[in-house]
Amino acid sequence: MRDHFSIPSERLELRCEDVYELDVSALGTFDVVLCLGLVYHLENPVGAIRVARALTSGLCVIESQLTRQTEVIVHGNGQSGQFEEQPASFAALLETDQESNMLASSGGVVSFIPNRAALGIAVEAAGFTKLEWASPTATHNQQYVLGDRAVLCAWPQ
Repeated sequence: MRDHFSIPSERLELRCEDVYELDVSALGTFDVVLCLGLVYHLENPVGAIRVARALTSGLCVIESQLTRQTEVIVHGNGQSGQFEEQPASFAALLETDQESNMLASSGGVVSFIPNRAALGIAVEAAGFTKLEWASPTATHNQQYVLGDRAVLCAWPQ
């Protein structure tokens, strides 16, 4: 990326690290944080979004696979006969194809894939206060056009 855009190495440092092991206080904050194709490969996607928020002073761009779940989910509320309805949900996927799929998480990881409502709630819960969904056009990849993937821009204030 640095070479392609002719960005000097002192202006763009690239690291490969575990999102949950990052020393956020040592890294500081950044004007732009990219969280691309990550959250739906994690057992703790909200935790990763919280880390992204801690690193963001300006804009955080979150791109994710989404489920097509749009109907409310009915669930119990700890007492017999009491139920709530929620628009947000996560699909659980046991990642088993890491040997053949370079994009898969480590073997045995349960990835949680959000629907659009769940991703929005997770981003708000992480502390972002302004959210804007990128609108795909007909010429974009069909996953975005059909709503199977989305890009969410989030700002802390």
